[in-house]
Amino acid sequence: MKHVLLLTLLLTLASGISAFSQTPGATYGLFGYAQMTTGTTGGAGGTTVTVNTGTALQAAIRNKGTPPLTIYVNGTITLANSPTLTKIDVKDVSDISIIGFDRLGEFNGIGIKIFRANNVILQNLKVHNVLASTGNGDCIGIEGPANHIWVDHCEMYNVYQGVSTDDDDGLLDAKADCQFITYSWNYLHDGWKASLSPAPYALHYSTSREPK
Repeated sequence: MKHVLLLTLLLTLASGISAFSQTPGATYGLFGYAQMTTGTTGGAGGTTVTVNTGTALQAAIRNKGTPPLTIYVNGTITLANSPTLTKIDVKDVSDISIIGFDRLGEFNGIGIKIFRANNVILQNLKVHNVLASTGNGDCIGIEGPANHIWVDHCEMYNVYQGVSTDDDDGLLDAKADCQFITYSWNYLHDGWKASLSPAPYALHYSTSREPK
């Protein structure tokens, strides 16, 4: 394999944990591979914008200029408020953060795809009920070339009772040429396919709960 995925999973998967609530931008610190070499700063030190629809979010990503950008999501992103979109593409960009505002950064039925991107932070988001037939099928999907990606304090889930194992895809997947990635303090639950990694990775302070 030409490029090894450097991946640290700092997942909180225990039952009974609800969506994280925190001040926008607040963290418990960056750990693992995403802090290596250049580090992962996302949109820190740049401009900010607040959105509440998928259309506005995708437009902010596509129209990003050279300066770093932080996008606050203050509402629920759905297919209904994202006409013509099947997923949110974080594509061909760098130095960007997408952060949920308190408990209000939610993606219901539509996932996030990171592709050909670097220095990206996803934080304090809830992404759920994404069908395999929608977008690339993942709640959050990362596909290389991509590096220095930090997914922090996010909750991802689907439905596993009364559905086929093929009705949904991964909750948090990375594939191809990805490196310097950290997943920290995330909650993955209620899905048949939790997380895919194509190369060796480290698990730190992690537990797991499988459907029964």
